[in-house]
This record gives sequence, C-alpha cells and structure tokens, in this order.
Amino acid sequence: MKKFKFTFNSILTFRKTLEEGTLRKLGEAQNAFQLQIARKKELENVLNSALDRRQNLGIDPIGVFAFQLEQNFIVGTKQRIIQSEAAIVRANRGVEKALRSYLMAKRETRKLELLYEKQFTLYKKERSRREQLDQDDLSVMRNRLKEEHV
Repeated sequence: MKKFKFTFNSILTFRKTLEEGTLRKLGEAQNAFQLQIARKKELENVLNSALDRRQNLGIDPIGVFAFQLEQNFIVGTKQRIIQSEAAIVRANRGVEKALRSYLMAKRETRKLELLYEKQFTLYKKERSRREQLDQDDLSVMRNRLKEEHV
C-alpha cells in the first residue's frame, strides 16, 4: 500500500509559517506595550522626585527662578505622562489586534490539522483493513495448499 500523503500539506506548512509570524508580531506588540508601561512608571518616578525637590526648595532661601524652573519641569513631566498614557492605549490596541490576528491564524491552522488527523485516521483504518484482507488471503491460500498436499 502506498504511503500516507496529506493533500493539503503545502497549505498546512504555509499556515504554520503564518501562525509563527503572527505569534512573533504578537510578542513584539506585547514588548512595545510593556516598554510604554515602563516608560510611564519611570516618568511617574521622575515626577515624584521633582515634587519632593519642589517641596524642599523652601527650606533654604532661594530665588523665584528655581521655583519656576522646577514648576515648569513638573508641568512638562505631567504632559509627558499624559502622552505616555495615550501611547499605552495605542500599544494596547496593537496587542489586541495582533492577538486577534494570531487567533485567526491559529484557528485556520487548527482546521487543517484536524483535516490531517481525519485523513490519517482513515488511512490507518484502510491500511489495517488491507492488511487484514492480505492476511485472510494468505490463510486461505495456506489452507488450499495443505488440502492439495493431503
């Protein structure tokens, strides 16, 4: 009996390659998301230290310019935090989009894998049926040969 050959093997290979590509893109999107979160936390830490510095500026006599400089830095940091939050939202959308793409690719690959499994199961059943027929034929031929010699 001939060997098992899946008729859609090239398509299955292509779908697996697509799935791996979408998984890679998902990882990149998640990495970008985590980087944005880390950047926001860093900005929040900078803001907290700037607020502490501003609070401590009044201890020693210092000019108004130092207060204004620190206040401008705090305002700029708050704006960067707001921009960072928007970047986090965009990165999160990117992760969701990449996840949907990956799940679609995984679903398509799984369909072909199930088809492969069904065809392979049918092939194994057919092969065992043929082997059984061959065994039966051999048994019949042996019995005939024994009867002829007796």
